[in-house]
Amino acid sequence: MRREESEERNPSRQRRRASFWVLLVMVVEIGSFMAVGGTSASLSSHLAASPRQSTHAVGAAETSAAVGSLAAGGGPAGGDPAACNVGTDGVSGQCSLGAPTVPRPSASPLIATTPSWNLVPPHIPPARELAAMTFDAKDHYDLLFGGYVSATNTFLNDTWTYSSGTWVQRHPTVSPPVRAGAAMAYDASDHYVLLYGGVGTTVALSGTWKYSGGNWKSVATGTSPGPLAYASMAYDANDSAIVLFGGYNATGGSSGATWKFHAGVWTNVTPNPSPSARFGSSMAYDAKDGWVVLFGGVSGLTTMGDGWNFSHGHWNSLPASGAPPAREFAALAYSTADGVLVLTSGVNINNQHTPDTWTFVAQVWTKMGPAFHPSTRFAASAADGPSGSTLLLFGGHRPTGADMNDTWSYTTNSWHPLIPQLPAVRSRASMVYDEADGYVLLFGGVHGSAPVALYGDTWTFGHGIWKHLHTAVSPPPRYGEVMAYDPVDGYVVLFGGSIASANVELSDTWTFVGGVWSQLILSPSATPPGLVGASMTYDVADGYLLLFGGKNFTAALYSNQTWTFSSGAWTELFPASAPPSVNEGSSMVYDSSDGLVVWFGWINTGGFTGVPKTWEYSAGVWIDRTGIQTSSPLARYGAVMVDDSFDGYVLLFGGRSSANASVYNDTWSFGLHRWSPLTPMVHPSARWFGEGVYDAADNKVVLLGGVTAPTTYQTDTWTY
Repeated sequence: MRREESEERNPSRQRRRASFWVLLVMVVEIGSFMAVGGTSASLSSHLAASPRQSTHAVGAAETSAAVGSLAAGGGPAGGDPAACNVGTDGVSGQCSLGAPTVPRPSASPLIATTPSWNLVPPHIPPARELAAMTFDAKDHYDLLFGGYVSATNTFLNDTWTYSSGTWVQRHPTVSPPVRAGAAMAYDASDHYVLLYGGVGTTVALSGTWKYSGGNWKSVATGTSPGPLAYASMAYDANDSAIVLFGGYNATGGSSGATWKFHAGVWTNVTPNPSPSARFGSSMAYDAKDGWVVLFGGVSGLTTMGDGWNFSHGHWNSLPASGAPPAREFAALAYSTADGVLVLTSGVNINNQHTPDTWTFVAQVWTKMGPAFHPSTRFAASAADGPSGSTLLLFGGHRPTGADMNDTWSYTTNSWHPLIPQLPAVRSRASMVYDEADGYVLLFGGVHGSAPVALYGDTWTFGHGIWKHLHTAVSPPPRYGEVMAYDPVDGYVVLFGGSIASANVELSDTWTFVGGVWSQLILSPSATPPGLVGASMTYDVADGYLLLFGGKNFTAALYSNQTWTFSSGAWTELFPASAPPSVNEGSSMVYDSSDGLVVWFGWINTGGFTGVPKTWEYSAGVWIDRTGIQTSSPLARYGAVMVDDSFDGYVLLFGGRSSANASVYNDTWSFGLHRWSPLTPMVHPSARWFGEGVYDAADNKVVLLGGVTAPTTYQTDTWTY
């Protein structure tokens, strides 16, 4: 019986499972599917944009000019003159600013760009059903391809990989045309993933494709199974060949043929007996028992509940006793960690969904107890993983009619939802660009105050993707630490912070390089005092890490000490001029365009009324630039300040008013010694104590998280 005839005789069946039955019914009755004019929009489309060209830090000539200007009593080269007097104690002093030698316009970006903030979405495939998925043993990740989006009647041909808790979209130069319901398996003989058939812009597709090393390539074969959708495929390790069975063919009927693929050749090997013609069956290789197992599917108006194994070219019927209820479009894969086949979800002829989970080993089916299961669905994708790893389940179609994009793992006989790998909500973490390793590095932070969640985790961020590093050794959990990259010594340096539960400040020093944390064992007398909320940046012109400010809880005082770090040693500086008056949450960064360090903070004038202060530092001298500002960010603390070397200015975002009355989401630039407001059309929500850094690999400023209200934390990621 042809599919269109059976559907016409059963209206209830025609109405159900619109997500893919409509695809087939419309094709047979109308003659073709609606053409799809391209692939779906990707959640990581920002990665495909042309990278911005980076600019270089201040040159040696500019540095020399800055030092010479300071030595002569003036400000940095190109700045306004300043006369500095040393106090009688030889340490303190003050500087007064003279009239500008050259009229200065309001600061403007050194490179004309349109300011823009962009939200980085969680990196996970969009919701879909009927995608093809398998484990690629050569490239060592799970591979997901294509699928169908029922809400928009859209076929997909995007390629994603999953490894170590992270989804990554691949962008091969050539891909198979859009399709859903393709058969896919890893060919362990030829060492590539094989994809066949599916349904797209025609009733069913033929054509053989292979995937290896991130690239798709069409495979020319003399013979093939012909156009097929919803066929079942698995690699048979006994015969060292891929086995394909069944499928929905171009004439609207089901196939009962068995095909073998080996060394680039398809061969029809249909034995007698064989499973009846069907499509939508679940099939996987049972590595423990050494055969391919097939279960269920649909034939005409009948949902099947029989099981078969395939070994050495023969199909054998499995015992029906104790088998799962009949179903089609269920997920089936082998769990290498548990040594069992795992069957879950699916749907039957009466539109009854089966959210149960079954295991199969030694020809015995076992139903799992009422433990946690993935939500009800069918047409999900499943794949095994490397030896000892978890089975992976992705997406599918829920009974209410929506597609899903959740990810689950199965191990130790239980299901576990896998939340996209993103840093937990936090504030007062530290973030820096690690030039040696080529990524943004995030460490630590805090969430809440009662009880406190204190973090000691390490994350990397690159090309729009967060990855959790599970380091063997790491600094103890903390918040308010400072972190900067030392390009001379080639490592990241972390200092201080606080144990939030006890407000105990820390004075330890750590280095990070090549994914490894190491503590430097230094004498307490040779390190800065324990500090939380200090500022640290690498001073390119002077050739050392510069640390300033912070709070010491033990002494209940803010520090106005200036320290340098170089060659593994701390040295306290005694600047010729008095440093800024410090308070909580100041910001400091090296301005690569002007060749000096910029500090922005505030002083308390009583009653929590704050005055914004802007200072610069170069060659051991602090210079107050507050008086020359024609406009300035309002007094605040916890702002993000980053050297945006592409746009040619220091970027400041957000913060909280000194009176704790307002939270800001304004954006400012600092260049040529002055502040200018920026007006991006889109900007992150107001927040304070977020983290920001310039990502030199992607030439973008990265902003993470922060606090939007005393009990509200953000975990979003933005780029600028």
